[in-house]
Amino acid sequence: MPSLGIFFFFFLSLGAFAQITCPVNTTWKSTVPYFCSEGEVQNNALNNYNKLVPPVESFHVPVDVKMGLNVFKLVNLNIQSAQIELSVWIRLSWTDKRLAWNTTKYKVSQTSYYASNSNEETVIWVPDIEMYNQEKSIYECADKAAMVYPSGSVFWSRPCIVTALCSFDELSKMPFDKTSCGMEFGGWARGGYDVNYLPADPPLSFATEATSATTYQEYSIDEGSSTSKTFIYYYPCCPNEPWPVLQYEIGFERATNYYVLKIIVPNILFTFLSFGPFWLDVRSGERLSFGVTILLAMVAVDIIAADLLPICPEYLFIECLVGGSILFAFFALVESCFVVYWYYKNEHEAEENVAVNSINSAAMAIASALHLKGKGKGEEDRGSSDEMVDSATPNTDIDDGKTNIDTGSNTDMFLDCQEGPDIPPPARRPSLTRMGSIRKSLGLNPSFKVAKENRKVYLRERNLNEANVLTGQKCDKISRWLFMCLYVLFLVVMFATIPLWG
Repeated sequence: MPSLGIFFFFFLSLGAFAQITCPVNTTWKSTVPYFCSEGEVQNNALNNYNKLVPPVESFHVPVDVKMGLNVFKLVNLNIQSAQIELSVWIRLSWTDKRLAWNTTKYKVSQTSYYASNSNEETVIWVPDIEMYNQEKSIYECADKAAMVYPSGSVFWSRPCIVTALCSFDELSKMPFDKTSCGMEFGGWARGGYDVNYLPADPPLSFATEATSATTYQEYSIDEGSSTSKTFIYYYPCCPNEPWPVLQYEIGFERATNYYVLKIIVPNILFTFLSFGPFWLDVRSGERLSFGVTILLAMVAVDIIAADLLPICPEYLFIECLVGGSILFAFFALVESCFVVYWYYKNEHEAEENVAVNSINSAAMAIASALHLKGKGKGEEDRGSSDEMVDSATPNTDIDDGKTNIDTGSNTDMFLDCQEGPDIPPPARRPSLTRMGSIRKSLGLNPSFKVAKENRKVYLRERNLNEANVLTGQKCDKISRWLFMCLYVLFLVVMFATIPLWG
């Protein structure tokens, strides 16, 4: 029994092998499997087929190659390096009569051939199309099979990550700009006499799959501003041969909310805060420190924003807005410095005047004391010398029947007891009479005059300081409304002229 089972299984295997093996050198019959017919179609087509020669039927009658670009997703857009990276599907279609077959003989609706830009790997001829403004050649894209139909029409679609070098324009409106990048495709070795590149229908399309959505990126594809064009170039290397070029212009929109919330709004708020010192008293020590802090904060925001901005010769909207805001904050700080300086300048002058008068009074008192001390010592010396003279002078006796009187020692008594008219008091000492002239010669004033003058100076300077405070308050009142109105006008003009930038 086991031997019979093995024999039966072997017999069925031979029958199945006989059924799936394609007949050789036989005409087509309905009983021939489909894959046998397709294989025979390919064998007949590739017999004596030269994959390096384009399917040109007549001289200077090129083969038309239609190209369509389906943009799947934006991978990266780098403004600083002027590059874009896109995930696209490059679709090419042309007609190669050498690959056609008779559908009445072979019931085959379509077939496929392995196609590649590499001459060693490809099975059929493919256009040598290349992207001119490339960072990375599209020859590095994945190789996929090309579909061929009975008429000889070929459709070759393959996914690719293309990196193009761009020349971005309209950056002056940043961050409210819409930029674009053009990609140029054309033949590399074969010119317009052999291959004529035409746009497909539609020439440019965009994927609608959910996985193709561009989210959480700075830029998104603007389908409305994306276009395709066809040009004919005559290059210096081949001036007598036309070179058709297909240009695809892809538009991009910037996510402006990030720049508005992170750069524009903080700068506007900081600028209005920089006008805060106009409401502070000129004698407040935090007036200048507040203004300096706001200005430094704005400079810090500008430094952070500089890393996000491209380096270009154009004046960017966001740069002018931030720079103008910093200038308003700077001039507000200058106004505060001027008001504070004007106030403290007069106060310092008043303090200097009071100090000078105080030094003047002290110097006068010291000089007077020294002068009086010197004069007192001179009077004592002169009094002792007069006594010595009186003791040496003999007494005069008047013999008139009265008591003898010592005129030398009793002069004062004689003057006191003498009858007759009132005698004027003795003259002031020379030391006291010459004090006024001494003070005048030293340029000194009496202490009570100095105190009086100091009080006058103090009152005058106090009134002047009060006037300066009022002047500073008036200046601040004018500045607070002037600066705010001018800055609001500046913002209105900047945002109203956005369409005119660039």
